[in-house]
Amino acid sequence: MIDPIPWEEIRRAWRIATCGNDELEPILDVRVKSPDNHLRIGENILDWWPRDRVANRVKRLEEHGLWGAQWDTPKGMLHTACVFDKASDDKELGIAARIAAGLKTIGGGSRSPISSAWHGKPCMMKDGIEQTVSAILRSAGIEWWHHASSTALPANLSYAFYESFTPREPGDIIEVVRILVELSFSRWTVVRVSHVDSLKAVG
Repeated sequence: MIDPIPWEEIRRAWRIATCGNDELEPILDVRVKSPDNHLRIGENILDWWPRDRVANRVKRLEEHGLWGAQWDTPKGMLHTACVFDKASDDKELGIAARIAAGLKTIGGGSRSPISSAWHGKPCMMKDGIEQTVSAILRSAGIEWWHHASSTALPANLSYAFYESFTPREPGDIIEVVRILVELSFSRWTVVRVSHVDSLKAVG
């Protein structure tokens, strides 16, 4: 039986890993004047966009509407964007959501370190943290990722890293999660995209 790791312990480890910086990356609201026809985009579309491609993607949506969206964000990442959006008004819930996304990233896919490199106690610690944060998300009406999803965040670490690093305590896993979250937000951002009727597009 896996024992849940108390939220207080997880929260303390997150505070240490982030050097006390509890500020969460906000969702970027993007308003687009898309074509006023069947190619018009909808409202409040959540996605992950590379930071250096935001202007380009806005331009494509303005010029081509739905046909301009020629990118294919993995479903797991789209779910993460929805999770972050639902948790955006509550800092504690937002932190739990980011830890959850990091855990899903560590534990997703056939090349997951959980399946080999982190077998045994590290896996049990990871599962104990996951039990706690998943309960927090469920209490807020937020669903966990589909079991088939293997990509929850844009960034991950190499399998060689996971093989060379064995967590000894829950805080070590939270540190890895923090790295994954910061790497993801360093090059990507969660966007909320909507059509607007004015000619002004805000990004």
